[in-house]
Amino acid sequence: MTTSGTGPPPPSGFRLGSPPTYYEITNTASFSGSVEVCIAYDETQFANEQSLKLFHREGTVWVHITTSLNTTTNVICGVTTSLSPFIIAEPLPPTIKPTAIRLSSFSVTPGNGQVVITWATGTEIDNEGFNILRSSLPGGPFGKINPGLIPARAISPGGATYSFVDTTVENGKTYYYRLEDIDNRGLKTAHNIVPATPMFAGVPPSEADRGRTTTASSSPQAPSGARDTDPSAPVHSVFFQILEDSGNTLEVAKLETEAQKEAVDKQETSSTMLSFKAISGDGQITLEWTAPDVHDSFNLLRSETEEGEYHQINPAMISAPDEVSEAVRYTYTDTTVVSGITYYYKLERNTSEGENTVIGPIPSTSHVTSSQSKP
Repeated sequence: MTTSGTGPPPPSGFRLGSPPTYYEITNTASFSGSVEVCIAYDETQFANEQSLKLFHREGTVWVHITTSLNTTTNVICGVTTSLSPFIIAEPLPPTIKPTAIRLSSFSVTPGNGQVVITWATGTEIDNEGFNILRSSLPGGPFGKINPGLIPARAISPGGATYSFVDTTVENGKTYYYRLEDIDNRGLKTAHNIVPATPMFAGVPPSEADRGRTTTASSSPQAPSGARDTDPSAPVHSVFFQILEDSGNTLEVAKLETEAQKEAVDKQETSSTMLSFKAISGDGQITLEWTAPDVHDSFNLLRSETEEGEYHQINPAMISAPDEVSEAVRYTYTDTTVVSGITYYYKLERNTSEGENTVIGPIPSTSHVTSSQSKP
């Protein structure tokens, strides 16, 4: 038996070892019928020894003749009715296609102590979600800043619009962002890099007048005239913020209030801690609720009459990322409202045990803030 490095290409879907080896077997004696051919190989020449195949050249085609493969002795055998030439080949690795995401836009908007990252997809196929990567240098290294995967919201093969607010930045410092998408096979694709420098540009807007607020709660209502028991200005860090195609926004944040911590210490049930409020604004109504049990998921229902037919306004079930294990606060802004019209909202809660409860309805009326000129 002799070997050489040249010969006909292997069959489609297979490749030779590195370096390629062709085996020429000759025999001076004549024979008829079948004969078993066994060839020793070098395992270091192949990427996947377990998948090796023995082929025999018959005319102008390679014929698979493997009958046994011993990866301990590094010997492969096959049965043939003629000799020369032979090859040992392995299947080509599967072609891994990039995630089927067509990114329409990706932009970053710096602000005071924050950077808003916004992107839109034209097409999403088999997409699981996104990560936001950040670096202090244009060439990296990049690290993920979102604690949980930002879930895909597009209905395949369509696209969607997303937004994420990065509040872990310092004014005056330049950051570099890039978007990473992940498909249902776990394949990741990173996109272009965009810089942003957050800056302090004047006095932050006042939060003194946020509009009329109506609150519903699964716990007993406080007596009329009682002081609101919610702590003023609870501090929370944003897990993710999403801008939907309708213009509505959803924010999921970590709840870090003293009331929440005290409730956990007292081992209060989640039903007594769940609250739901509607805040009227200029051309929008903001809905807020807390969810100490991160396994709960929610739908928002709306009607123009209290006893009328309610319709779901969120395109997909609202829930916290899988990585989150703490109580969270949800904020959903409904911009598909008409100023002056009263809307009624219900919060539908679904537990991991399959229980379903509805809180509400609570009314709210969007209004237009009239602007007054300064004297």
